[in-house]
Amino acid sequence: MSLDNPPEVPPEPSFIINNDELNDDTQTIFTDLYTTVIYLNRFSKTQMNGGYLQISYFMPSGTMRPNATYMSGVNVKKYKCAKLYIFKATHRITMDSNFDGELVVELIPIVNTSEKLYLCFLLKNTRYNNNGPNDIDELIQNSVKPPMHYDTMNFNLQNIIEPKQKKIIYKSGIDNVVIFLSPISINEVDFSSYSTISEGLFSIYPVNSQYKMILPSTKEGFTESFREGLDEGVVNSQLTKLFEKNLVTCSPVDYNDKNDNTAVYLADTSREKVNAQSAIGTALIVMFVAIGTSFFLSPQIFRFGLAKMISDGEKLTFASGIIVFVIFILGLSLALDGISYDSDQTWAGAFILIFLTLSAMSVSIYRQLDPGKYAEVDFAFFELSKIVTFMKDFFSSMNGDDGKMIAIISCALMGIFILIGSTLSLFPSIIEKEKKKKGYTDHLRGLVISIGIIYGIMLAIWIAMIIKYNR
Repeated sequence: MSLDNPPEVPPEPSFIINNDELNDDTQTIFTDLYTTVIYLNRFSKTQMNGGYLQISYFMPSGTMRPNATYMSGVNVKKYKCAKLYIFKATHRITMDSNFDGELVVELIPIVNTSEKLYLCFLLKNTRYNNNGPNDIDELIQNSVKPPMHYDTMNFNLQNIIEPKQKKIIYKSGIDNVVIFLSPISINEVDFSSYSTISEGLFSIYPVNSQYKMILPSTKEGFTESFREGLDEGVVNSQLTKLFEKNLVTCSPVDYNDKNDNTAVYLADTSREKVNAQSAIGTALIVMFVAIGTSFFLSPQIFRFGLAKMISDGEKLTFASGIIVFVIFILGLSLALDGISYDSDQTWAGAFILIFLTLSAMSVSIYRQLDPGKYAEVDFAFFELSKIVTFMKDFFSSMNGDDGKMIAIISCALMGIFILIGSTLSLFPSIIEKEKKKKGYTDHLRGLVISIGIIYGIMLAIWIAMIIKYNR
């Protein structure tokens, strides 16, 4: 074969959108890409550094509204945003209008499954735009020279998307790819130096050549199975308006729910305000309760629970350290786990950590104001040599009664953790969360078991130290 005449690379297949045989009324997708904050100092890729744009794209914490809902028959999957990309035009589509670039939103499932959803929005250069620059224009402009330090912009993609338009949907492995076919007008951008969409992100064309067309509908996704219990007049006269304003999402009807119309969920801007106000109110309550209990209660617990029982300064320090460490492990575990799974856990963990810190400060203040009431805590004890000597003396001095007490406490703790883990599914608040987030109870049970294992390891170390120094 002559190198002067290399074989021609066949062009990528083209999507044909005017074939009625491809229309599919069993699949529906609608979006709710409401206003969020983009951190402009977090560009992972730019046109100069990578050939395309990539930036984190997620919604404010505490909001429960999905950003996209995909319905196939009676199956419903909800997604939240993760990343945003901008490439040069990559998909080959046979249609009347042309486009110059593509904005891709990567979404991940709200529940813990692995399949992703990619939304592709076509971008068209417009020399004269009567509406002025939009949020996409501002994002591209900021990508030219991203700020080095913290800087943000408000970004609302939903306002830029045409509400009723044709869409192409196809599979890329286990992921779904949706192409919105009405191009978005943007200020002129030279996409010639941008990269095309990488096959590592998703396939540009379905491997099996199978794809479908989703046609626009005023009642998109609201099938007959979701209309039970609704007044027909509401469905016909009001539902279309709600969909046009992107105020309705659909979920399968929960037949165990006592409410009648569980299929309709209104998510307007007032809900965001209520969520924000609720979060602020919760934070204030947590702070005031933590301050009050730590300032008035903790010093008394320290005085009557520890200081009166332990007169030796080193032993008092050791006992205080063990108690603080045990509580710290509990608070830290709840706070870190809650960040990714449940905000209520985060609040509980934050309360414990704040309470612990303020309690230590309160005890210190009380000791300075009235030192006679409290045993001295020897802070010089924290020298390594003194700790080693103390550990030998402490564990070697433990007798049979101490061992029995430790065994009783250990059995009690194990019983508490087993009781909590086995009865989690009976708590009303956990039952409600299980309805909203499948697998929540199992996740919480795993967290309880993990904390129990940590405490068990601490107990095993304690027993090993007793055995070691009593030989």
